[in-house]
Amino acid sequence: MAAGRRPVWIALGLAALALAADQATKAAVRATIGLGESVPAVGPFSIHHVRNSGLLGGHLQGSALPIAVVTSIALAGLVVYVLRRRHGGLLSAAGFGLLLGGGLGNLVDRLRLGYVTDFLDRGADGAFNVADVSVALGLLAIVAAHLRRPAASSRLQPRPDARAGD
Repeated sequence: MAAGRRPVWIALGLAALALAADQATKAAVRATIGLGESVPAVGPFSIHHVRNSGLLGGHLQGSALPIAVVTSIALAGLVVYVLRRRHGGLLSAAGFGLLLGGGLGNLVDRLRLGYVTDFLDRGADGAFNVADVSVALGLLAIVAAHLRRPAASSRLQPRPDARAGD
C-alpha cells in the first residue's frame, strides 16, 4: 500500500468497523430487550431500547426519510472530500472514518427500519447508540487534528509571481 493512500485506508477501515459495531449492538438490543424496556448497566448508564425516527435524542420525530436523504448527500460529500484530500494525518483519517461509519450506521437503520435504534441511556439526556458515539468521537478527532496542524507559513508569503505594489 502506498504511504500516501494509507489515511484513506485507515478512514475506510474505521468506517467499516464503526458500522459493523453499530449494527451488531443494535441487532443484539432488538433481539434481547423489548421495546421500551430498560436494563441497568455501568455507572449512570442503562440499556434502554427505544426507537428514534427523528434526530438528536428525538427531535424532528417522523422525519426518517427526509433525514435519510440529507444524510446520504452529506455522507457522499464526505467520501468525495476524503478521497480527494492529499494531506491528512492519521488522526484526521481516523476522525473521518468514525464520522463516516457512524453516519452510515444510523442511515442504514433509517432506510431499512424507518427509525434508529437507540439504547445507551444516561437518564434525562436521552438515549443514543454506537453510531452516535462514533460521530462524536470522529468530530473531536477532526477538530483535534486541525488544531494540531501547524499554521501554514506559506499563506503569509507573497506568491513568486506577485510584483511589488500590486
